[in-house]
Amino acid sequence: MRLATLSTLCVLTLALSACDLGAHNPPLAPTPPPSTTPDSIRLVGASRPDGTIGLTATVLTSDLHYVANVSVSFATSTGSITPSVVLTNKNGEARTVLAPATRYTTVLASCSGLEVTTTVLSSLP
Repeated sequence: MRLATLSTLCVLTLALSACDLGAHNPPLAPTPPPSTTPDSIRLVGASRPDGTIGLTATVLTSDLHYVANVSVSFATSTGSITPSVVLTNKNGEARTVLAPATRYTTVLASCSGLEVTTTVLSSLP
C-alpha cells in the first residue's frame, strides 16, 4: 500500500511540474507598428508598343513596406511625362508615361525629400 501511495505521489508531482502555469514566462513585448515614412524609391521603365515608356516609382519604408497615398513627382531631361505628379497606390506604386524625344532620356522621381534618377533607352532612332 505504501508503494502505491508513493507511486501516486510521484505521478502527481510530475504532472504538476509539467503544467507550467505561466508564472515563469514574462509577457512578450508588443510588436511596434510598421513604419509609414518614405525611405527609398525604386524607379523602373518599360517600353510600350506605342513608342512611349511606362514608368513605375515604388516608394518604400526603411523596413521595406509600401507607402501609399504620397505624391511622387516625375521630371525628364527631354520629352514629356504625363502626368508629372502621381499619388502612390496601396502597393506604393506611382505610374506614369514618358514620351521620349531622344534615344537616351534621364528620368527623375522624387518624394518626401528623396530622389532617384535613371536613364532609359527608347526605341527612337
